[in-house]
Amino acid sequence: MPAIGRTSAWSPCRTRGSPNCGGSQRRAWTTHVGDTAPKAAGVIHSDFERGVIKAETVAYNDLVQCGSVAGAREKGLYRMEGREYV
Repeated sequence: MPAIGRTSAWSPCRTRGSPNCGGSQRRAWTTHVGDTAPKAAGVIHSDFERGVIKAETVAYNDLVQCGSVAGAREKGLYRMEGREYV
């Protein structure tokens, strides 16, 4: 059986998974391709959509390679993006 990419299930629907981890919770929120940071935050909770100022981002492969958000910060791979970040 061929390997399936981590986002291939979302691709036909023009959606993507946005992983979120905190404490003991792990979840991949489904957002639409092209959504801005506030719109994507609104998928989690409507208050987040109104309150987003900036998005803290790190590329998935960079996160895996560094092993943590702290490791990505140390290497300068963790960044802040504005409200219009897609």
